[in-house]
Amino acid sequence: MIGATGDLIQLLSTAARTKGTTNGSAVDISNYVGQMTFILNSAAGSDITEESQAIELFSVATRTASENGEAVDVSSYSGDINLLLNCAPVGTINEFSLLANQTITADTTGTGVDVSGYSGDVYVILSVEAGGNDSLDVKIQKSEDNSEWDDISGAAFTQVTSSASLQMIKIASADLDKYIRAYADVGGGTPNYTLSVTGFAYSIDSSATLDVKIQKSGDNSTWDDISGAAFDQVTDSAAREMITIAEKDRKKYIRAVATINGTAPAYAFSVMGAAITQTEAAKAPTLDVKIQESADNSTWTNITGGVFDTVKDSASYQRITLNVDGLKKYVRAVAVIDGTNPEFEFSVQALGIKQYG
Repeated sequence: MIGATGDLIQLLSTAARTKGTTNGSAVDISNYVGQMTFILNSAAGSDITEESQAIELFSVATRTASENGEAVDVSSYSGDINLLLNCAPVGTINEFSLLANQTITADTTGTGVDVSGYSGDVYVILSVEAGGNDSLDVKIQKSEDNSEWDDISGAAFTQVTSSASLQMIKIASADLDKYIRAYADVGGGTPNYTLSVTGFAYSIDSSATLDVKIQKSGDNSTWDDISGAAFDQVTDSAAREMITIAEKDRKKYIRAVATINGTAPAYAFSVMGAAITQTEAAKAPTLDVKIQESADNSTWTNITGGVFDTVKDSASYQRITLNVDGLKKYVRAVAVIDGTNPEFEFSVQALGIKQYG
């Protein structure tokens, strides 16, 4: 008994394809009869190049007063914009004497210096002129009350004998108390050393604050704050924070606004980011699909009347109907995509009557 049924054949399955030629799989149609309809179903082609662009709202600089950053035109950017605030408070380097320049012949204790108002580590320099053949040992001590003193671990200079010496040690802030002082211990029969001990520390205005927010404008004249686009306030510690501005929340222009307050504020900071630009290619995307035939699945030729109209920047649904009796044993679809950076999502199917039995 001979029968027949309708059959849907996939010549090119639905997929997004880019520039180049795609040959579909060969399909044996020797058991099909009557007419066969070939169907091209394609979305509109796209040919848009995306590039990441750097944005600079505040360049790296030390600022001591409030400032409005330059306006940046972001109308050509797509998607979110990520902005990074990178900031460090800038202070003053302070010099103080732990032992003033003098000549000593016996153990000598320096005056206690209050270092509680400084930030970070303390650096101490020992300078000694050439001496005799005796010994000089200098160390740094700490105290909470300027009365009871303890040695600071690791805060002792290398022993000096007859040669001149210039040494520096660093004392971590965690190892400090409110006061520090220098203690010089001399040894030998007739010690005689001319020396000085000097400290250096960094101070930051504890009252200083930095607030940075992002604003938007349609005309680069009237500005409004962007909701949720403010960085956390910076005080006396370094800060690094990123915020994201959605495309829907901005206008043609954005800028950063920095508000600095305090007695003697100074902040080294920048506000930079990245965004995506989309550029349409000069050469429009095209998709050309044709149906080919072969007797041996090796040598292929185009079928007369088996060429679909070129697809460009509009969606397309096309059908071509051919008589199976006039076709060779095998058919396939061939798709050619052209353009600068094109992409099409499409499929090619065939609907025919398959005979069996």
